[in-house]
Amino acid sequence: MDLSIETAAPNRIGSKSHIPTISERRLVMNRIGGVGIAWYRKEDYERVRAISDDVHTFPDTFEDWEKRAEERREEMLKLGHVVIKAYIDPDTFPTWCRANRYKVDSKGRMVFASAEAHRVTSHVHKD
Repeated sequence: MDLSIETAAPNRIGSKSHIPTISERRLVMNRIGGVGIAWYRKEDYERVRAISDDVHTFPDTFEDWEKRAEERREEMLKLGHVVIKAYIDPDTFPTWCRANRYKVDSKGRMVFASAEAHRVTSHVHKD
């Protein structure tokens, strides 16, 4: 699975250039967790739609989907979340869904993205 992690640290109110102190960094690291988002590559988008039980919920084009997804990702980053892009591979995702007893639909994609976010962030020290 190919994942990318993007984060945005919230600034202090009234300060656009606040650099977090070591104590603030430790606090953030102690509370780190990731928000997973199902993500698609342009070259896979039509195949992901084709294998999905809920194809009617997808935007018609990759560009329309990407615009909406980037807006959601930016909202989460602004709230200070760690955002994990969980890429859906149309060759392996149906097998993952069957193995985990999910349909190839929005719920399956959501659970997969959440599981990937947990997997990626679970090794972070949280004392």
